[in-house]
Amino acid sequence: MLNKKQSLRDWIIEYAENNAPYLPRKHYSNIETREQLDEIVKKYLIHHNVIYKTITSSYREHGAGYKQRFHRDNFRLDKNLWRRLRDIDPQQCWVPFEGPHPQVSVLWYKTTYNIDFKGGVLEFWDGEKIYPRLNDIYIFDSNDIHCVNTQTSGERRFYLIKYY
Repeated sequence: MLNKKQSLRDWIIEYAENNAPYLPRKHYSNIETREQLDEIVKKYLIHHNVIYKTITSSYREHGAGYKQRFHRDNFRLDKNLWRRLRDIDPQQCWVPFEGPHPQVSVLWYKTTYNIDFKGGVLEFWDGEKIYPRLNDIYIFDSNDIHCVNTQTSGERRFYLIKYY
C-alpha cells in the first residue's frame, strides 16, 4: 500500500520499480546515417525478441521553455486520477493515447547539450540523465517512464523513431 503523503515523483519511482522489467536502455555514439541507426536498432530488436509491425519517425525541434512531465511514450499520467486511485489501482492513473502503442522508442540527437542548447535533459524514473551529443542514439522501452527537464536556451533537435 502506498503512502498518501508520498510525492508524485516517489510514486512514479515505486510504480516503475514494481512494473519492471523493461527492455534495457542502450546508448550508441557517432551514428551519422539512418542506415547505421537502422542496423543497430534491428540487432537490438532481434536480440530482445521484439516483433513490430510499424515504424514511425518524426523530426523535432524544441526551444527555450520546452519541457515534458513524466510519461510513458504511449501513456500520460493523469494527476487527478493519481490523487484518487494511486493506492487502489495504479494502472488506472495512466491514460493511453489514441491509436497503437509503441514498444520501443529511439532518440537520434542532431544537436549537443551545452553547445547547441542548455537544459532539456532527458531523465528516466530511476534518476538516469541523458546529456545528448550530436549523432548519439538512445534506445529504450516505450513504457520506461521519463521526462524532459525545462530547456533554458538554444535549439534541441532530434529524430524520434517508434516501433509498434
